[in-house]
Amino acid sequence: MFQFILGACVGAGLALLYAPATGRTMRARLRDKAVRAQHDVQRLGDQVGKQRRHWSNKLQGLRHELGKAGEEAAEKIEDTRDKAISAMEDFTPKSAENLHTGIPPRPTDATLPPGSLD
Repeated sequence: MFQFILGACVGAGLALLYAPATGRTMRARLRDKAVRAQHDVQRLGDQVGKQRRHWSNKLQGLRHELGKAGEEAAEKIEDTRDKAISAMEDFTPKSAENLHTGIPPRPTDATLPPGSLD
């Protein structure tokens, strides 16, 4: 790659030596090309800066959304935990005892559907 660049510079130098344009014209052309290149670099820098700001803002928005989703998930987990605790507190000692022994509670006449004893 270095040899290619070196060859290009040597070729450009030879082209300047054998160019039919006068020194003044050649310097004006080189100056114009340098100014144009400088403006192109500035334009490119501005575009890179805009893209950087765009993606920075987008990333900041995604971080905010992710944090919000995490907070919502934490609230749902806490609500589910509270409901589970409440449901556990609603058990009577007798029903809890039956859960531990694995023996289902005996049905009473009040819990049987009508006509099931016939």
